[in-house]
Amino acid sequence: MISVTTPKPTILFVSVFHTRGAGVVAKIIE
Repeated sequence: MISVTTPKPTILFVSVFHTRGAGVVAKIIE
């Protein structure tokens, strides 16, 4: 998990990236 000290903008970016790119990332890992 991301540290709670991570800046909010980064958290938002990661959240959006994870939500929109989860499928793509899963395929890459696969």
